[in-house]
Amino acid sequence: MDEETIKQAVSAKQATCEKSCLYLLMTAWEIEEAEHHQTLLSLLQRKNAREYVEASNEAHMFKRFMTHRHANQLEDDFDFGVGTYDEELLEFSISEEQLNQLEAFAINHNLHDSNQTITKDKYSTDPFINSTELEDDDESCCNDVLEVSSN
Repeated sequence: MDEETIKQAVSAKQATCEKSCLYLLMTAWEIEEAEHHQTLLSLLQRKNAREYVEASNEAHMFKRFMTHRHANQLEDDFDFGVGTYDEELLEFSISEEQLNQLEAFAINHNLHDSNQTITKDKYSTDPFINSTELEDDDESCCNDVLEVSSN
């Protein structure tokens, strides 16, 4: 081989060697980067795990502080309360209607004691019903009572 060919072969091999060195260096930095990211993720996971344990303990303490009953017991209490409320509401509605009819009868037959307060519109049959709905119901109820008493 001539001198120029040998020089060119050496230059080509140097370029290949430099390229391989740069690839090796880049791969080493990629490994370094992956290690740092892995350490960062591990730190974040430990931090999140500590925060979760603290939050869980706090939630458990709050739950114990707020109630000594489980969710099923609370559901049962709620269902029982709703059932009782419905029964009491029905009983009150019947009692109120009977009172309204008796008062209307007493007024229509001049049997009403002037010292007695008329309780019509004093009570609401359901405190959870909108007041405009009550006014409509009261009017129809009043009409029913007047019809019954005039018959």
